[in-house]
Amino acid sequence: SGVFNIGSGNIATMKQLAELITAIFGNGKANVRSKNQPDTEVSLIIDSSRAAAALGFQAAWNLKTALKDYARYIRL
Repeated sequence: SGVFNIGSGNIATMKQLAELITAIFGNGKANVRSKNQPDTEVSLIIDSSRAAAALGFQAAWNLKTALKDYARYIRL
């Protein structure tokens, strides 16, 4: 029991995330900068290992597929 992180376990940079959102939802340009570390690219990964152990969770979609599905859902 408790709170679980749910994700694919794949690393995505903030730039990749912004570019995917822009490509899927349109209307914009991805421009990601880190104020604290301007020369590095910030990335994120969601560790779902606790959810896998406790719930048997296994990601069925990658980030791009999930965003496309969400875009279809909100456009209904």
